[in-house]
Amino acid sequence: MSSFSAVSFDYTAIFYLFSLTFILFFNIILVGDFMLQKIIGKTKRAIEDFNMIDEGDKIAVGLSGGKDSITLLYALYYLQKFYKKHFTIMAITIHTGSNNFDTTELKRICDELGIEYL
Repeated sequence: MSSFSAVSFDYTAIFYLFSLTFILFFNIILVGDFMLQKIIGKTKRAIEDFNMIDEGDKIAVGLSGGKDSITLLYALYYLQKFYKKHFTIMAITIHTGSNNFDTTELKRICDELGIEYL
């Protein structure tokens, strides 16, 4: 049984992974399964290069609603289906305090993927 726990992070690895998803989304027009496979492949490589996931980990994705965090959520969701190490995903959004901050679409995406959303 896995649980979410605080761990020390290699911020270079985290920066690399988030930068990768950001760059991929803005520089590539997502057309069909080929581009999705390319993004998943690059995400998998970053995870393995920096040893970011261990068996049974619970990965918390900071979901802001921007293209980079949504791309990362989808990449991890699809990677989870065939990755050699089993892990679970949850999404977290921190309310900014703005009255116009609506998380309805973020909740819908997580529900559609079966991902826990806080």
